[in-house]
Amino acid sequence: MTEINITEPVLLIRTKELFKLGMSAKELYEITRGVWTIGKDRERAEYAFCVAGGIVREIYKIQKWQPAGTTHYETRAMQDANTKDKWLGRWEFIGEVAPDKIRNKYIGKSVAHYFKRGNANPINYVNIKNVNIKTGIIDLPTADSDELEKRVVALLNVPNLEKPVGVNHPERREQTLSVHERDPKVKAWIIKNANGKCECCGADGFIKEDGNIFLEVHHLRLLAESGSDTPQNAVALCANCHRKLHYAKDKEQMRKELIECIDRLQEE
Repeated sequence: MTEINITEPVLLIRTKELFKLGMSAKELYEITRGVWTIGKDRERAEYAFCVAGGIVREIYKIQKWQPAGTTHYETRAMQDANTKDKWLGRWEFIGEVAPDKIRNKYIGKSVAHYFKRGNANPINYVNIKNVNIKTGIIDLPTADSDELEKRVVALLNVPNLEKPVGVNHPERREQTLSVHERDPKVKAWIIKNANGKCECCGADGFIKEDGNIFLEVHHLRLLAESGSDTPQNAVALCANCHRKLHYAKDKEQMRKELIECIDRLQEE
């Protein structure tokens, strides 16, 4: 079973004997959301992982915490939930199923390595202590490019962000990446056909040390989205336009205009 490194602030909740294969979505949610003896650090968690047999079964985006027994359970025998003092000091969360990007990253993966042998506590905090108390954001260095961008975006919304000390000697981490094969003939033809100019804004590419013009090749339908590696799906761009087509608010309009203006391009 694949072990996974968790990069978000999460609670790993072992549902133990409550979990059964074939449970409904409602049943999974209700065995995960409560009721727990848990400290105030719970407020720093962004997600709750339903864990059974060391495997992530489902993930929930935590919306808020409230005292246990204050909401109705439809699928669990919680008839004593409203008995005075029954759940005193215990908590339950209200949440929703996490975005697919998070679910696809972790569901079905092993998190058993996060629980020390002999630890009977059903809840384990992961990355909770790494959340900056002032901003509520995980702002530690990361080698994960997607996670880095997520943390940067969150920090951009922090008013009066303090100048950081930074890291003088960043740690080097080995990663195994899955990449698509690219046809060098397509990339070379796209660059040569552009005659040294960005096909989006018309700016000149700069001359590299080897004497060739530098332009970047972008696939209008990304290879990760099953786009083709063909001249009909690729354009030569300056670095600025390339970033715009990945991140700009109007990137979809830019893409459509390129298809309309350049005859060889086709919608995929």
